Amino acid sequence: MVKIINRAQFNLEFIIFFVTSMIIMSVLAYFFSTIFTESKEERLASSLNEVAYYLASEIQMASSLKDGYSKQMLLPQKVNGEEYFIRFSGNRIWVEQDERSSEFFSVPQFLGSFNNMDKANNWIGKRNQLVFIYSE
Repeated sequence: MVKIINRAQFNLEFIIFFVTSMIIMSVLAYFFSTIFTESKEERLASSLNEVAYYLASEIQMASSLKDGYSKQMLLPQKVNGEEYFIRFSGNRIWVEQDERSSEFFSVPQFLGSFNNMDKANNWIGKRNQLVFIYSE
């Protein structure tokens, strides 16, 4: 009778140990996946922020230079391996990717449109005291 009780107690202790171990492993897996996801989102936001900052600094620089300034903007086709889009409205720039992130900067007034399909074919210039962005 004592052996049966000891065996039952051992089985119960093993089940409790196994369940506790599985709970701890599940919590750790969730914790690390959350950290990985947050890190990925932070890298994405940082990359989009860099593109927006580059555009803002190019517009700032063009507005401070003399008429006749023209330069091809060197932008990556993709950020973190995915397409992104740039929109302008008034003196604001939006850099978006899958509607997950959007960064905008207030910049001097400028005119023009941006070619999102061929980002390497965009130029910035200044004529008649106006900054403009155009595609060739």
